[in-house]
Amino acid sequence: MARSLLLAELEHATIQPDYYWNDAWDGYPRARRRLLADAVATKLRNPVFLTGDWHSTFVNDLKLDFKNPTAETIATEFVTPAITTGGDGTPYGPYYAPMIPFNPHIKYYEGDRADISRPP
Repeated sequence: MARSLLLAELEHATIQPDYYWNDAWDGYPRARRRLLADAVATKLRNPVFLTGDWHSTFVNDLKLDFKNPTAETIATEFVTPAITTGGDGTPYGPYYAPMIPFNPHIKYYEGDRADISRPP
């Protein structure tokens, strides 16, 4: 299934505990849970979600309960980076990198690529 924006939960514990960005599915937890529950109900084997409109690359385990690290993985999400943007846009290094340890369902993250076409 293709969707826009990050579907997995992104805990921002390094910035503000229990803060969730409303410009992603974190702002709509009930809708996300319904979508993922519907994916489970279809009984598809190994469902994959492709998402994007992000400035980093992620591979995430999708769960009905992101707060429980031992919850069953019900699907995989591949988050693709923007074609015209390198890295996550911060001048001091990756914005998301410090959050990764607080999100055990994130299995791969890459946000370090700099766009060399832009002056510093």
